[in-house]
Amino acid sequence: MPRLTEQERQEILRFLESQKQTLLAELAEATHRRRELEVRCVTDHGRIVRMLQGHFTLYSDRLREFGLRPRTRLARKAATPAPTQPKPTPAAPEKVNDDQP
Repeated sequence: MPRLTEQERQEILRFLESQKQTLLAELAEATHRRRELEVRCVTDHGRIVRMLQGHFTLYSDRLREFGLRPRTRLARKAATPAPTQPKPTPAAPEKVNDDQP
């Protein structure tokens, strides 16, 4: 196996370092593009879901065909009657003074 000179080693190291920098830059760019695409997909998904819910209504079982859960209608409680108000106490009769003529 031939031995490398110091100059050849330095050239190889510089080449490998430049390759490393290039690959790191490509990775950062790919990550950035992936995140942008993910945000766009989430936005589009939400828009499609709202369109389907608007078309079929929120409670339609047809939403299941698209992998969405329809909302369930909650059974309303019977209206509880308002509590009866106690009758106001009658006003005390006015005191009559017998001292006056």
